[in-house]
Amino acid sequence: MGRFFSMDNKFFTFMNKVADLCILNIICLVCCIPIVTAGASITAMYYVTLKMVRNEEAYIVRSFFKSFKDNFKQATIINLIMIAVGAVLYLDLNVAKNMPGSAGQIFHVIFMAFVIIYYVLFLYVYPILARFYNTIRNTIKNALFMAIRHLPYTVV
Repeated sequence: MGRFFSMDNKFFTFMNKVADLCILNIICLVCCIPIVTAGASITAMYYVTLKMVRNEEAYIVRSFFKSFKDNFKQATIINLIMIAVGAVLYLDLNVAKNMPGSAGQIFHVIFMAFVIIYYVLFLYVYPILARFYNTIRNTIKNALFMAIRHLPYTVV
């Protein structure tokens, strides 16, 4: 009976991880509210989850804000670049949609290809930033290379 209520059994260990992930997601969402800090928040979330997978960190909140502070400048710059590129792509898609004839359709297909590349880059750039120390340019370049290298996983 003592093992059933032990905090070290598999059920309580699993529920502890679930609770930690819920806390991490709430902190990440709260820190993403100002859109400018979303990059640093997402990077910090990836940092903590990588630590959780390797069983290296016990304090979720402390680790999150440590990574948030450490990666704030670089993640914010990358986030502003991603927001600007996303806005330009959105405007380009709207212009291409309103263009008459087949030229509009051709431009729409071209810009949709760029949207897919943008989305793939968005998937990889913040985990790479959380794991490796690099320049902004190399982080974006490595994100693109990893997306191409692991294309089946990227598609899934």
